[in-house]
Amino acid sequence: MTERLQAFRRYAHAHFARLLAAAYLLTAVSVVVLHLVYGACIALSGRFSAKDLTVSDFEAVGAMPAGYQTVLTTTDDDQLIYDGPVRELDIIFISSQDPGEMVAFYTHKPNGEFGTDRMVYAQKYGDGYRFVFPDSTCRIRLDLGVYPGVWFDFLEIRINPDGWQNLFRFGTKDLFYGLVCPPVVLFLALALCDAAADWPRRRK
Repeated sequence: MTERLQAFRRYAHAHFARLLAAAYLLTAVSVVVLHLVYGACIALSGRFSAKDLTVSDFEAVGAMPAGYQTVLTTTDDDQLIYDGPVRELDIIFISSQDPGEMVAFYTHKPNGEFGTDRMVYAQKYGDGYRFVFPDSTCRIRLDLGVYPGVWFDFLEIRINPDGWQNLFRFGTKDLFYGLVCPPVVLFLALALCDAAADWPRRRK
């Protein structure tokens, strides 16, 4: 065992760059496979099925319905609340006044309280806004700005749009761990290997 360990130790030190490249490749493949499996499980479960919503699907707080897909704000903190599993909310609307930065809140529990620690800002895409939530989200609240007397005419309200690209979320965490973990694990493995190989000599 000691001879094999010494041989691996010499090889690892002599070919560290090659081992690091292999570790990065293995990490990248593992991340892709994990996302594929997770995304497939979500798709098969049907939990986050795509739906086109209307204003009536939301609980209006402050906002007053003014038509089929139109609401009028009446306070400085009007809200539309939706109960159900949501990974993504896409909205397209016309408003009588610029509502400013669009914000949505989410909770992980039915009837859970909303807080600033569970808040996402809208991503602008084309004529619409997109909100992306954690997979555990089961209730969301869309804030309609800070001005009373503004009407919103929603042209589209869709949750969990179809598409494989919406199931596989490669984010900054994947990039961070993908870049940091391989060299850290390899350094630790070599350190343990060195310690194990030198242990018999230290005992003498």
